[in-house]
Amino acid sequence: MTSKDLEMASGSTEGSYQEQKSEIRCSVASIRDQAVVNSEGTDDETVYSNTRSEKSSSKSQNNILRLWNSMTKGGTVFDGFLLAASQEVGQVILTLPYVFSMVGMTSGIILQFVFATAALYTNSLLVNLHSEFRKRLKEDPNDPRSSDSHYVVSYHDIIGGLIGKKARMFTFGVVFFALLGLTTVQIIATSSNFYILYDGLSKRTWSLIWGGLFSLVAFVPNFRHYRLLAVIGILTTTYVSWYMTVAAAIIGPDDDVVYDGPLDAEEWFRGMVSLLFVFGGHASNIEVADVMDDHSTYDKSYFWSL
Repeated sequence: MTSKDLEMASGSTEGSYQEQKSEIRCSVASIRDQAVVNSEGTDDETVYSNTRSEKSSSKSQNNILRLWNSMTKGGTVFDGFLLAASQEVGQVILTLPYVFSMVGMTSGIILQFVFATAALYTNSLLVNLHSEFRKRLKEDPNDPRSSDSHYVVSYHDIIGGLIGKKARMFTFGVVFFALLGLTTVQIIATSSNFYILYDGLSKRTWSLIWGGLFSLVAFVPNFRHYRLLAVIGILTTTYVSWYMTVAAAIIGPDDDVVYDGPLDAEEWFRGMVSLLFVFGGHASNIEVADVMDDHSTYDKSYFWSL
């Protein structure tokens, strides 16, 4: 083999080697590009899947929140009716048989009509005073309460705004002590009821338990968020009332029962005060009316609750 042939063979070998090297580089680049494409596709699919999952979770949370708001929050005339009725149909109404035995049937019926009429008239006056106070408050831009969306008008605010500071302080004290007495009586009554159901705990222990539970109501923002609580209160009290009625009809009176009226004036007055207590709570009516969609419609809600 001549030197010329060797050079030709060597050049052919180098050319073949260069071609193979180039092909390998192209293959590696092609594999790398395909891997990048696949990786990008996987990332896109992952992001899309995560986005769909987040949207589904957000939609589910929104549906739950919307359902919860519809169950607990409202400011319609019907909501006002529920709040007013839950105030009237409380534990006091369950004691009406005993109250009527203290004042007598005829006197009890007459007192109910008199107190209901007085309650409707008083509530109508308070609603009108509330509308006037809101009107004056809106016309006073210097008052920070006029632009506060979370401000709720109270009974003493109206009296103070329309009469003066001394009247405001007086009504504030009256409402404070009235609510203090009401909450104390409510805790005592509830603890007594549960002591009858289970005497394994003392009345003091039951009072501490229910006092702590009732204090949680302070976390409810305002009366606009009482829809579910009002419905539960009305249903449970209605159930107990019908249970007492049906049980009384089935069991019947005792053989030696005596139907009589009050024994003396003191007993009659105690029964009258208990009956008057059924139609109370006007101080809270202002705050209920203030959170309604239309403040002026609360007197209609109160009327139907009676």
